[in-house]
Amino acid sequence: MGPLSTLLKIQELELVLKESAIVHPGKDLETEELQKQIDELKSQVPERDLRHFERVKKNGLGITQEVDSRCKACHMSIPVGNLSRINNGSDEPKCPSCHVFIFTAEFGEDK
Repeated sequence: MGPLSTLLKIQELELVLKESAIVHPGKDLETEELQKQIDELKSQVPERDLRHFERVKKNGLGITQEVDSRCKACHMSIPVGNLSRINNGSDEPKCPSCHVFIFTAEFGEDK
């Protein structure tokens, strides 16, 4: 699993953890298991990427999808040149406007 896939899984598990705490307060065993999974995944992500993910996640999402050349987090257009550089691996997969990690239609080829 590449770093973007791992960050996406972390984000999903953190949302489940928050929902679980709201719906099932006091279920410490389930919460602990989810936190262990999150911590294990975080250990697989490069430190620099993890710090950036945590910083931008404070505003909502840490990773999102690009659809029709638009970031799903901020809805701003992403220039075609940026998308090309992201897809060929020569540019970091981040939205130039909100700096959230983005994955493109070529996400299966996680860089």
